[in-house]
Amino acid sequence: MEPDVEYYKNCLDVQKAQYLKALEMSYQLIILVNPAANSVQCIYGRDTSPIGYVFDIEMTVEGAIDFWVKHYMVEEDKERTFEFFNKIIKPEALEESPDPLMIEVSLKLRTTGQRLTYLLAALYYDEKSFLLCAMERPGAENGSYNQNAFTAPSFDRATGEVLKTPRIRTFGYFDVYIDNNPLYFTNSKEKELLAILVDRRGGTVSSEEAISLLWEDEPLDAKIRTRYRKLALSLKRTLEHNNIGHIIRSESGIRNINPQYVDCDYYDFLAGKPNAVQDFHDLYMTNYSWAEETLSTLMNSQFEKVM
Repeated sequence: MEPDVEYYKNCLDVQKAQYLKALEMSYQLIILVNPAANSVQCIYGRDTSPIGYVFDIEMTVEGAIDFWVKHYMVEEDKERTFEFFNKIIKPEALEESPDPLMIEVSLKLRTTGQRLTYLLAALYYDEKSFLLCAMERPGAENGSYNQNAFTAPSFDRATGEVLKTPRIRTFGYFDVYIDNNPLYFTNSKEKELLAILVDRRGGTVSSEEAISLLWEDEPLDAKIRTRYRKLALSLKRTLEHNNIGHIIRSESGIRNINPQYVDCDYYDFLAGKPNAVQDFHDLYMTNYSWAEETLSTLMNSQFEKVM
């Protein structure tokens, strides 16, 4: 049977529409850049954006970059903005990662002289084009932008759906919430494996390290390794089923959490956020004995803050 090309094309169009709809909730401007066709087109712009008219012009890729940078970027940002565009001009540069490439720049409106700070994000769209999205950052200071601190929306390219950001509670018992509802795990060890990854704050955890914490009295043999592989697969399925599979990276048996994709009281405490500091009452992942070392570090840190 011949494949229904039109059907698959329609499915792809629907996915792209969902993807764009999700982006519109976060960004004020979305520009479609197609280097292959040498074209640039503004496909979304909120009326409230003071720079909407800057991008609402169809032109060649080279002409658009030259126009935007020379006429609207402040002098000190021009060189690095050119470098940013040269880096993203090939869509394959974005294809390997679901994360957007970003830069924070300052623009000066020619009509009023007003200076505005914008975050520009380049996201993969298809094999021929990418999306350049812009978001105003009121009150941002020059050079203050930290990409790791920016919670950019994440998307499932297969469905176009926005991936969720789980809230992880470590002060007290370890628990995970999605849309304020607790996440239910298949078994307690599955939950503990995620807790281990959260405790490492983005640091990698090997199979051997995880096994030594999950089954500290068990010998490291083929049987326990098989049990761990099944457990890791079960956790992966649980997270993906709840649309948060993106919070964990895995390669060759080594895993780590993506801190930028979670909302965690432990991470907020270390960042000095007042609410997290107030919520800490000398309790940390009380479900697990191996967490006592981190608890000691947190208590020392809290003592130093008080002093």
